[in-house]
Amino acid sequence: MALEYNQLALKSALKSKNEDKWARVYNNFGAVLGELDRNEEAIDTLKHALALISDSNIYGKSKFTSNIAFCFRNWGQLDSALFYNLKALDLKKQISAENTYGYTYGAIGRCYGDLGQTDSAIKYTTTAYKLEKKFNDLYRVKDASIHLAKVYYDLENYKEAFNYLNIAKELEDSLFGQQTEEKIDLYKRKYDYAKKQQELDRVKNQLRFEEEEAKQQMVLFSSIVLLIILVVIVQVLINMLIRLSTSHLA
Repeated sequence: MALEYNQLALKSALKSKNEDKWARVYNNFGAVLGELDRNEEAIDTLKHALALISDSNIYGKSKFTSNIAFCFRNWGQLDSALFYNLKALDLKKQISAENTYGYTYGAIGRCYGDLGQTDSAIKYTTTAYKLEKKFNDLYRVKDASIHLAKVYYDLENYKEAFNYLNIAKELEDSLFGQQTEEKIDLYKRKYDYAKKQQELDRVKNQLRFEEEEAKQQMVLFSSIVLLIILVVIVQVLINMLIRLSTSHLA
């Protein structure tokens, strides 16, 4: 479904003259192909996106480059993955996108780890962990903790591996608690909204009832007034007839 949607989006985008728009759609299309493990097609598509995007859009270039690196790593071509991840980091540093460094440092660390270059793996993965902590993104800190635990496990430093796994577990519990609180808050807001909606409906119904009752009273009042007028008119006519008949008799 996602693939078909992106194919349609690509056809639509190509009708415009906006090359940055083409690039974004090619990037999304390539990312979907990568998730489907069609890595070679994904990389070709992403490189096409990279060629189209304007030189001034450094952040866009960094995202596309990161996606190419992901596909190469997914494909098992670690040297190429490392090359593109380092390139993505350089692009991010050109625009000081510090809040996005953590992901790329982590990706570089994982490449070094898979290549058996443990010193570099520790260096980059530790930097990723510190950056994610700095920006206090608990989901990313948890992921960085798990990656760091794996590096230490591969080094047979089980104490540090356990330490970072424990941090990840605590964060998981914290995130679960946070998600639970958010759900409770959401349900409470929905409940409060439902109560307010019920009260609003009750008031509306009451107003409609009062309006209908007022209309009925107005109709009744108008009917009574009309009846009185008719009675008066009839009485006047009767009096006129009595006077006329009396005058004829005289």
